[in-house]
Amino acid sequence: MHIYIDESGTFIIPTQRANYISCVAALVIPSGKKEYLFRRFLHLRTSWGSKSDEKKGSSLNEKQVALVIKELAKYDCFVEIWAIDGRAQSEAAITDFKQRQAEKVTEHLGPEHHPDVVTKMHKLAHRIRNMSNQLFVQAFLTTRLCEETLRIGTLFWSQRVAPELGEFVWTIDAKNRSITQAEEMWRTLLLPFLEARSFLDPLGTVDDPRFDYSYLDKLAVTEKDVRWKDHFEWLRGIRRFPEDKYISAIDLKAIFRNMAFADSKHHVGLQLADIVANAFHRACKGTLQKEGWKDLGSLFILRRDAVVNLVALAPDIRTGPDIPVEDEKVAEVLVTIRDGARSMSPA
Repeated sequence: MHIYIDESGTFIIPTQRANYISCVAALVIPSGKKEYLFRRFLHLRTSWGSKSDEKKGSSLNEKQVALVIKELAKYDCFVEIWAIDGRAQSEAAITDFKQRQAEKVTEHLGPEHHPDVVTKMHKLAHRIRNMSNQLFVQAFLTTRLCEETLRIGTLFWSQRVAPELGEFVWTIDAKNRSITQAEEMWRTLLLPFLEARSFLDPLGTVDDPRFDYSYLDKLAVTEKDVRWKDHFEWLRGIRRFPEDKYISAIDLKAIFRNMAFADSKHHVGLQLADIVANAFHRACKGTLQKEGWKDLGSLFILRRDAVVNLVALAPDIRTGPDIPVEDEKVAEVLVTIRDGARSMSPA
């Protein structure tokens, strides 16, 4: 599967702007249909007078946005969004949360760790502490977005087109020609964070013949692999697994091996992700009328929790139903998306 990640909004906290929701979005496109979808979008873009130039989502009208949503749904794409209300948090609370996250980077370091590793982790913690709250919030939401996209994608494709689980290709919108400091830090933190999260909430699989996980086998590692011996011994100590329990895991480095930052100007997948992220952002602000976003739910996967992950970071992380939504426009968007979301199970 191909995953394209972009954002919409400023992530400035606090903000005085009403119903201003910043978000990061992942657009998942099946590898088997990617080229057909791209050709179709380029045809649409040409018909809008943009044969060779990027068409930003913010410049599209309601009819154009609706057409893009319809095409994405037709080609079995789906979307994940993590978002935050800039008015619902204070700068002091975000700063405190950021400092606590930085402390977690080094809290398990000890004399058994190589000095180079200790030095690297302390430098990383220092960079997090000195990161602007705006960039920190965006990086944190993007990390959680990747985690949830991986979970939902695994459940979704294992029931439909299992070969899509054989390769994960991640493309992230780059803000500069070279990777920024914030982007480099996010990439450095991504794997350790997801590994730590997997201890608390492992990647879910279903013991049912209708779910085919065979294509994940080449991404799996076990205790039989001598290259992972030390890591599994450490894992047993952290998790206190009984000696008679056999452990296997997914190699996160393999899942994120094909990850790149790219310029959306030359990347159709990122342009489509931009349109989706912008449609959600504009819908919440009320600057995109319902005619344009009413079918946005067709790109989301229904689940028991919230379909769109609206997040509060402080004092602790809360998502979805735990967060009251006071703005009527935002509430309407969230309910409409949930009502239109597709089933996790194939028809």
